[in-house]
Amino acid sequence: MPISLPTDERPSASRTSLQLPGALRKLFTARVRNVPVPNLLILVLFAYFLAKLTTRYHQLYTKSSLVATMATNIVLYGIADTLAQSITAYCQQASFQERNLPYNIATYLETLVPRRPEDYFVDYGEDGEISVQQIGETTEAAPPTFQVRRFAGFVFWGFLMSFVQVVWYSFLNAMYKDVPTFVSVLERVLTDQLCFSPVSLACFFTYGTLVIEQGSADDVREKLYRVYLSTLACNFCLWFPVQFVNFLVMPKSFQVPFSSGIGVLWNCFLSLRNATS
Repeated sequence: MPISLPTDERPSASRTSLQLPGALRKLFTARVRNVPVPNLLILVLFAYFLAKLTTRYHQLYTKSSLVATMATNIVLYGIADTLAQSITAYCQQASFQERNLPYNIATYLETLVPRRPEDYFVDYGEDGEISVQQIGETTEAAPPTFQVRRFAGFVFWGFLMSFVQVVWYSFLNAMYKDVPTFVSVLERVLTDQLCFSPVSLACFFTYGTLVIEQGSADDVREKLYRVYLSTLACNFCLWFPVQFVNFLVMPKSFQVPFSSGIGVLWNCFLSLRNATS
């Protein structure tokens, strides 16, 4: 009598490989959906403004360097804070989904494998009931909505900084009139980083705490104590080389927009730093 061997009902490697693109597609779609729609719309809108500003910047700067700097800062600071809020929302939503949905490729592939009923095990606890804590683990709150006050406050800070930046760069260009050389550029960078950066960073955290977060003077002191020195160290690591290139290579009319352009990533970091601290 022939002996029938049990058949393996698990999917073959070829079948799994055919279903892998679907897993990747599902993973990508889930990642894109982690960014809220308002954030994406604001980013697209400000990217459009930035494209328009880029084509007309020289004409605008010729009429008024202050107006050109204002427009540049408003657009770039708006992009920076929107990116920061998008990163926060993305991370929170991704963390929520990873705990509750099989968007991980390995986990998703495991769902393709059929299981026998005896493979499933439910722990009902000692009293035979599922605890409320176990149920609550899969029902967490959705990520926060777009913070309009934070966005407006950050953009207004960029508007205020445009006045300071124009005056400061005019002072540096008047103080160091020599042809850009290694020594003269190094003097400008040291003056900028050792005099301007520490003060502007302290003012930003003070403004962010008092105006954006509506905190108190004690909150300002606590925030400065916790994050000021570490943020200043990060500032030196980034802006020493950036400003050296800026003063050595860039024409005077493009020094402010160049630093503001690099500042998108830096201001995004500052926005995250101010909000999470």
